[in-house]
Amino acid sequence: MLNYSAGFTSEGWFQNEMFIVLQMKLAGLTRKEIIEKIIENNLFQMRSEAGIRKRFQMVYRRSEAFDTSLAKYYVEGNRLDQKALLLYSYLKTYRFPYDFFMEVIVYNYQKNKPIIQTVEIDYFMERKESESEKVANWRPETKK
Repeated sequence: MLNYSAGFTSEGWFQNEMFIVLQMKLAGLTRKEIIEKIIENNLFQMRSEAGIRKRFQMVYRRSEAFDTSLAKYYVEGNRLDQKALLLYSYLKTYRFPYDFFMEVIVYNYQKNKPIIQTVEIDYFMERKESESEKVANWRPETKK
């Protein structure tokens, strides 16, 4: 299982960027070839190369959650398919949101509770702080 990381707080949706990366991976390009093409053609439509590299790092890391068939579903699917697969990649990449999804959202869904209360979020956070020194040491802004 993945370690806890606050990296998920800086993640974006990146739906188009994921499409670009997966399309190139399916075409057989290497990681290096993909980043070179993205920078050369400014495919992420960003102002700086440093920004492109940072975003690429996040997107590529999440793209690793897809096997070939899931990558094809993403590239050939509609926007809703892509959004579901983006959530999948996010949950496969980051442990904290995965735990929250499984322990709070799925639990409430199974109990027919359509609303998550603040107290449930607070309780979840307290539990994770007691389980992980890393989570306990997150800044208040990160926890919020």
